[in-house]
Amino acid sequence: MRTPASRNGFALIVVVVLTALTAGLLSMLSLWAAYRYREVQSERARQVARAIGDSAVAYARSHLNEWKSAPPADRLVLDVSSLAPAGMSASASVVFVIEDGRRVCRVSSRAERGAIASEDTVDLPLGPAPATSSAPAVEKAAPDTP
Repeated sequence: MRTPASRNGFALIVVVVLTALTAGLLSMLSLWAAYRYREVQSERARQVARAIGDSAVAYARSHLNEWKSAPPADRLVLDVSSLAPAGMSASASVVFVIEDGRRVCRVSSRAERGAIASEDTVDLPLGPAPATSSAPAVEKAAPDTP
């Protein structure tokens, strides 16, 4: 026959094991929730960058005919801060480059929320590069976000 002290010891061991299992499950759940939160915020930043980029492309397409004859010499930085949701910062720029003998209008957008950021770049063709260009074009310029 067992003594009451040994029964209490067994109950204590069961309680400690169940507490450890519960703590392990809670820590795994919190790690998954943190991963999922980062994943959702990253997708949100990607969607905002794509929307900002689409807006900048629409702006560029509306000015494409005048830029085909005389593209601006410098980078155009578009004010898109009002398009970003609260808590996010966004930027968009338009630059004109010559790539493979063709003029290209490169539209770059970026959205950030804390440490999470996403970028999107779209190239719009302007036609063949002129033999002599009045505006200095950058040869094979990398996308640069402000």
